Amino acid sequence: MKLTKINRSIEGNSTTFLRIVVAVAGVTVLATIIGCGFRKKPSTVVEDMIRTVERGEIDQAARFNSQGFISRNGIDSIRESLRQTALWIKRDGGIKSIEVLKEDTVGDVAEVTIKVTRGGGDSSVIHYKLIWENGDWKIDGVASDPTSPAPAATPSVTL
Repeated sequence: MKLTKINRSIEGNSTTFLRIVVAVAGVTVLATIIGCGFRKKPSTVVEDMIRTVERGEIDQAARFNSQGFISRNGIDSIRESLRQTALWIKRDGGIKSIEVLKEDTVGDVAEVTIKVTRGGGDSSVIHYKLIWENGDWKIDGVASDPTSPAPAATPSVTL
């Protein structure tokens, strides 16, 4: 009789123990995933910023910039540049595609090169420098190559 009670007690405790081990393991895995980095890729941040500008959300787009970039360039200048870019994108038929040409990350610094093709067919290659700041990738520098015109239509020949 006493042996049966002990066996049941051990079985009940082992089930409880197993549940505790599984719960602790689950919390540990979750903490590791969050802590180690499901960071957004720098190129994703750049694409998000470009789409935000395309929608005309200027104040939201300005938040993608680092504090250093804002200090060097001034928030009013940045917002005006973003407004002009949003108008240019709208006049040219929106954004047709965004292609990541290069993405390099070393520690808390990243460089992303993208090609933006607008609805009118012309494209621009833009180089971004990003830094990891306050838990997010922030744009810390921008440079662009000259805009490439849309490919010319093949002339038709009438005979």
